[in-house]
Amino acid sequence: MTEGPLDVNYIRHALELLGEAEVLNSLDIEFVGIEDDGGKTRYGGHNWLTNFRNTYESNPTLYHRPILLLYDCDTEKQSEQIEKLWVRSIEKNTENTKVTRGIENLFPIELFKDEFYLSKVEMSDYGEKKTLEEFKKKEFCQWICEERRNPDDFEKFKEVVKIIKEFLEATQQHPPQETKPE
Repeated sequence: MTEGPLDVNYIRHALELLGEAEVLNSLDIEFVGIEDDGGKTRYGGHNWLTNFRNTYESNPTLYHRPILLLYDCDTEKQSEQIEKLWVRSIEKNTENTKVTRGIENLFPIELFKDEFYLSKVEMSDYGEKKTLEEFKKKEFCQWICEERRNPDDFEKFKEVVKIIKEFLEATQQHPPQETKPE
């Protein structure tokens, strides 16, 4: 489970573009929360992942399959394991100083073009103008996953792939090895 729906898109595309189709087909990738018809997310983000974690800890017998909670780099959540629940945080990409929060931090800085920012001018309580830049996350996600589709852009997602592979390796049932009669 991830913090938001765009995280799911990025991880699926990363697995596909990095040649990890087998890993992609071995798990369900979902986000915590609900996305309404207008694309607005409720009950999402790192706080709701933590709420899920706390619910799991209180009631582990309710869950019958292994679950990985994958936090973005800005939460700096400590790794832990509670029975079949894994909690992991993505490591920060220090090369990206433009977007320092969220899973988008994993992308190269040069991809964050002006076209993905909306400038807003707001007036403060004191009558001062303040310009804010809003990152158009959905447009960026659509461009990078559906239009651009460059595996090099997802290079830093190899860490996410590593986390997922470790989780799968540790939690999947492996058939017993056949023994040959002597």
